Amino acid sequence: MVIAEMDGPAYATRVGNGRAQLHADVCKNGVGGEGGFRPHELLEAALAACLSITLRMAAREHDIACDGIVVRVDVRRDVAGETRFCSRIDFPPAMPEAERRFLLHAAGRCPVRTTLSQTLRFQ
Repeated sequence: MVIAEMDGPAYATRVGNGRAQLHADVCKNGVGGEGGFRPHELLEAALAACLSITLRMAAREHDIACDGIVVRVDVRRDVAGETRFCSRIDFPPAMPEAERRFLLHAAGRCPVRTTLSQTLRFQ
């Protein structure tokens, strides 16, 4: 479970899980700041982190060197009624194509991606 608590002026928020904390903030209509992740960046961060961890696990299980892999995620909400998570994985230039394909396939099984791909309900 994650708990969010107001922490400072305007919209500053402390988010924690009992082991670690991060800060979220947003500037809206001239109020607030930029003292942390914006809420949509937290969605991007969750998917990017999970993709990166999934890639590292798959690489480790198959003795693939994974140093230098970079994952980027961007949430796009520019089409009405649609949210798109656009991800990009950059591999080191020297990584063999077969290893890239294997890791890309593994990334498709990322648990956060699987969760976000299902029907969502809020309670």
